[in-house]
Amino acid sequence: MKRNNHRMNLIFALILAAACAAAVKCVLIVSEKRPELEERLDAFEVTVDKRARRGVIVDARGNLLAVSKLKEDVFIDGAAMLSPYKNESRRHYIARYETIAKLEELLGLPDCSIEKKIYKTPKDRYRHIIVARGINQEQRTKFDKIFEYRWDEDSEEITRSRLYGTGIDYRWEREYPMGRLFCHTVGYAGQQKTGSEGLERYYFDLLSGEKGMQRFLVDSGRRPVSRLGGETGAKNGKSIILNLDSVIQMFASDALEKRCEKFKAESGFAIVMNPQTGGVMAMANYPDYDPENLGQSEPSSRRNRAVTDLFEPGSVVKPLIMAGAVDMGAVSKGRIIDCEDGMFYRRGSGRIQEYNYHRYGNLPLKEILIKSSNIGMAKIGLILKKKGLHECLEKIGFTYKTDIDLPGERSPKIRPLDRWTGYSVTRIPFGQEIGITGIQILRAYCAVANGGRSVRPYLAKAVIDNDGNTVQQLGADFERYGKIFSEDTCDFIMDALAGVVNSEDGTGKNAAMEDYTVFGKTGTANIYDPATGQYSNKHYTASFVGGAPFKEPRAVVLVSIRKPDRSLGMGYSGGRVSAPVVKEILDNTLDYLNVPPEKTSEK
Repeated sequence: MKRNNHRMNLIFALILAAACAAAVKCVLIVSEKRPELEERLDAFEVTVDKRARRGVIVDARGNLLAVSKLKEDVFIDGAAMLSPYKNESRRHYIARYETIAKLEELLGLPDCSIEKKIYKTPKDRYRHIIVARGINQEQRTKFDKIFEYRWDEDSEEITRSRLYGTGIDYRWEREYPMGRLFCHTVGYAGQQKTGSEGLERYYFDLLSGEKGMQRFLVDSGRRPVSRLGGETGAKNGKSIILNLDSVIQMFASDALEKRCEKFKAESGFAIVMNPQTGGVMAMANYPDYDPENLGQSEPSSRRNRAVTDLFEPGSVVKPLIMAGAVDMGAVSKGRIIDCEDGMFYRRGSGRIQEYNYHRYGNLPLKEILIKSSNIGMAKIGLILKKKGLHECLEKIGFTYKTDIDLPGERSPKIRPLDRWTGYSVTRIPFGQEIGITGIQILRAYCAVANGGRSVRPYLAKAVIDNDGNTVQQLGADFERYGKIFSEDTCDFIMDALAGVVNSEDGTGKNAAMEDYTVFGKTGTANIYDPATGQYSNKHYTASFVGGAPFKEPRAVVLVSIRKPDRSLGMGYSGGRVSAPVVKEILDNTLDYLNVPPEKTSEK
């Protein structure tokens, strides 16, 4: 009996040992084959992104500037199409190649083009190859017939016919109904923020929303077998309403393009702002581009020069420097300055002469602006001295960005104070030796026009959710920026700017209008050539800043045109080239805004 028990225990031990050995072997096999098994499992588990619809962008009147349209793409599974399967029947093998031929016929593709595409596709994208993007309605109808439900008489069941290893992908494609009109402001949206421009980039995350996800278990032909857990819904992006107005944008864009082409200019930009709020009503650049055909445009044409390009502005800064000097108490409003009969020399500051060899004697401050005297402004610089002039630039806002809601704004370029020379204090007051952007210039002019209050330029004024509710107000932030000039100083400068346009000998008389008292300032700046270290006598930047009405300005406009062709004999100054453009834009804009006419005598 004991012997039998001993034998049974031995047998049990052997069985247990064999089972343990088998278990260990299984663990070793699974461990060794785990990557391969996981790869096979993943091959039949598909995660599908639920793409969020990008928010729309509309102008101040509700016109669509950017919208997402649903597009359908045809994709194939390269492995399901061409890779051989073990024990695959000849019927299935032929079916795969029949599918490829059918697809090529349906999509109008050349013979064997799909096979070539499969073989050229990297392995990491082998299971999902797009063969046709944005199929049209006729092609979609043919696909619907292929995918339609049918009654199978043999099995007496409803079956769904399907092209082997194929499917339809859905995506949102960005469209820009206004075409080129807002290409530099609205910009364009890429797959990532870094591949986008304009407002599409600045508000990229807000517009994008959040994508969702759904996991499926599929068979070898990529046909869904069942849903897996972990589904998340997509959250569509929010939308934004702009302060930009399509009609005013058209006024600015058309006037700028005509002038640049007439003078065969290299480039130019125009900005229209509401001086009371800082709201940008229009911003146009020349040349422009089609945001839906980026491949056909030059990179230089995609730059928004109004915010990205630094340039020496010339005489348009004179009223701003004078406003700062008067406001700081460096010069009085009744000051008379000797303009040296057209030629001024000071040791350490070099020789300065008037534009076009004009010869002026004693001039009051207003006449210095009306006649655009370089010598008068140079002497104001000498009165301010280095430290005072630098403080003046800070006061105006020429030492920091405007923080406009556009990407790429450049910081002003002003040399450190310890590197200033005697030339600096006499050249900066008439717009040399500093680099600023157009939007920075116009911000300062808005402060002069509204009584001294600084503004932040902005394009977007509100954020809208998917139910049409306003969830955020953007734009004006008056408390943050405060006043930079006194009202008395602004009134004094505004009178002088009105004289620039409306006086017989004013440099901006080409901007004068019958119904409104226009105020403004010309600027004609020689372009500095780094290669020679000299200012060019052939190439200029012609600028003009103007606004109206005089009493309660509704619009201030800056037009700057780079390198008008001097050889045409039509002029190259800001007063000749850019002032008429500002006049045209102001005339159309004020009429469009129904601003009542203003008589000069009521100034």
